[in-house]
Amino acid sequence: MPATPETTLSENRTNTCIPNGTAGADATNMGILATPDPTLYDHGLGEVTFTHNGSDMDILWETPCLDFNNLLYSSSLFIHGITLDNSLDTFISDRVLKTPRWSMFGCIFHSIAHVPMAMHLLIAISSMDLNQRCPEPAISLSVTRAHFRKGSEMLIQRMNFESEPDHFSTLSTWLFLYLCMTHRDILNRKAIDRLSMAIANYVQRYDLDRLSAGITSKEQALASTWPDQYRPAQPGLIGRLLLLLASEDIRMGFEQCGGHLANRLFSHEGMYWRLYSQQRYILERYWGQDYPECEVMHDVETAAAMELGHRVGLLVHKVNELSKDASDQAKPRDFEIEKGIFDTQTEYSSIFRLTQSSTAHRSPLLRVAEAAVISFYFVQLYYFRLTLKDWTVPTPPQIILTLAELMSLAHRAFNERDHWGHGIFDLPLSMAAIETKDRIHVEWIIPRISTMRFRTALSQVIFLQDQTSTRLSIARIRQILESPVT
Repeated sequence: MPATPETTLSENRTNTCIPNGTAGADATNMGILATPDPTLYDHGLGEVTFTHNGSDMDILWETPCLDFNNLLYSSSLFIHGITLDNSLDTFISDRVLKTPRWSMFGCIFHSIAHVPMAMHLLIAISSMDLNQRCPEPAISLSVTRAHFRKGSEMLIQRMNFESEPDHFSTLSTWLFLYLCMTHRDILNRKAIDRLSMAIANYVQRYDLDRLSAGITSKEQALASTWPDQYRPAQPGLIGRLLLLLASEDIRMGFEQCGGHLANRLFSHEGMYWRLYSQQRYILERYWGQDYPECEVMHDVETAAAMELGHRVGLLVHKVNELSKDASDQAKPRDFEIEKGIFDTQTEYSSIFRLTQSSTAHRSPLLRVAEAAVISFYFVQLYYFRLTLKDWTVPTPPQIILTLAELMSLAHRAFNERDHWGHGIFDLPLSMAAIETKDRIHVEWIIPRISTMRFRTALSQVIFLQDQTSTRLSIARIRQILESPVT
């Protein structure tokens, strides 16, 4: 997702619906999803077991204690005899630009072994992703739905508790629910919009963004339910989780849904950057001496490129918001975005120069820089298409140059062995394929889009543009993305 270099959120998705009356007053006030989806209740849970170190344990929510720490690195998670480990490993690797075990996702997995509601949704995501990567479904849809239903219901129950919840595990579950929602073949915009609003309301209710930014004096409240050894790190971890959620929220804003959490975090840019600075080196503080020195070096070396990625995420959000404005209200925001594009390219010129070098060493810094810069090129293409008045005009030289630079970075990244974070390229490559006239580029791009829904929609957009010899508007592209014809 063109929001932060550590994560990308590019996927296809499941209806999220809780039956009317399930949520109590608290959950209802928070805007939690209320539209029922009968398909979630047609089937039982099915045969699901969790195996770790040779012992089988029931994965049902009644089982309170499960060892999930090594899920990505051992054959431990089975559904009907099918392991989900490789699928989950791939799913996470597509979204990070550092060793998955030491990424924020690794931190989450290390911390949620005792949180069944989060694990149910994680299993749902993994099985959905596995089915989408296989020619034929490997896991029954009823099993995925049952885990999605149980995790969602348990989250609603958690929100109805009178006592303040454990914010880390609750936000982790919100993140998994968001990923489930956005990982389906047909997008439910209204449900995602309600989910984004619910998360934003939760953050506002407990003032989590301000606490994580160190603006209030209540940091101790965030650590109240955290094990003693992790208390010093928790406010930063909450901030890191908020940035992960905001990344997905911004990405969904491109499809004109969600965005409420992003609005909350970006409403005061000063507070956002304080939150960002608080969590910059949080992973080393969380893991302590177990955190490898090479990962510490990675975090230090890539700090400026990571910051650029967050600046780009802010620009994407502003373009998303521009797309909602009426024409007579858009001029001030137009100027703000154009100034932001110019200032970003000027302020981070060294990073742009690094990505354009053909002799630069393939270092972690270069990989993170490329992810941030290719997301910046996405902003330029997105803003150009959104503000274009004449759909038949020739492509301007600046946009042609942007396309060339974007494709150069993409070729370099995909030619690298074991390169993480390919999902980050979904939106930039999709926009490049839509704008370019080079059929060779288009044929190279389509199979490298990690999301089936995006691949299908992209083929339809390009076909329609070829048939009409004119560009499609962003609004029309969004319509196709919502429910592409397979």
